[in-house]
Amino acid sequence: MARRLNDWDDDDVSVVPSTSNNWDKVVVLKHIFTLEDLEQDEDEDEDESMAEFLIRDIREQCSKFGRVENAVLFDAEPEGVMTVRFANGSAAHACVKKMHGRRLEGRLVEARIADGTERFQKRGAAAEKED
Repeated sequence: MARRLNDWDDDDVSVVPSTSNNWDKVVVLKHIFTLEDLEQDEDEDEDESMAEFLIRDIREQCSKFGRVENAVLFDAEPEGVMTVRFANGSAAHACVKKMHGRRLEGRLVEARIADGTERFQKRGAAAEKED
């Protein structure tokens, strides 16, 4: 038994489970838009909807921190919620650090790492953009 225990290599990093999870790559952004902004947009005839513009703009802004895998706009959330999934957790943390407390159209943006318990609602299929 002692010989078997000695055969184990404590220095083998591959056997140590990763402490990260899928949610540490996801940033929740609140107060990015108002429902009124999206409703007004439905009445206008433009090439790009407000939701599409916001998704494109947030993806562009967030890509400064790292590769963005997807961005989702939850158009049924009164708190103006979007989520951004990054390729890695360090990019997500950099995004939170830069975006939290930022002002957007007079609204104070809240940014945090998702914990996996969020259940945001969306109405339209145009509310999601994936690569």
